[in-house]
Amino acid sequence: MFSKKRGSIKYLIISNQLKSNDRFDFLSRAAKVYAGARNPVMIDLPSVIPLQIDVTDEKSIAKAAEIASDVSLLINNAGSLTGASLLDGEMDKIRLAMDTHYFGTLGVIRAFA
Repeated sequence: MFSKKRGSIKYLIISNQLKSNDRFDFLSRAAKVYAGARNPVMIDLPSVIPLQIDVTDEKSIAKAAEIASDVSLLINNAGSLTGASLLDGEMDKIRLAMDTHYFGTLGVIRAFA
């Protein structure tokens, strides 16, 4: 059970669609919350700091890490759905999936470590 007291954890949640009707009740007890997305205008969560980040862009990751250097817990929900088969799908779509889900995740982890 989470304490009702405001904590010291500073979160960064990366997702392209964060809406106020999503279940993020625990965030009200965080010291600070950043919400990252390729287009931060799409972020609709009260009491969060919108942050532009594209996990497939190293410069974008570095800038976000510089701005949110106080983050202590990272939640990365960034993703892409191409539907491409690894065996016979279009290589551009496969590269996008790998860049987003593998290399992008690794880049974000390294930048915020």
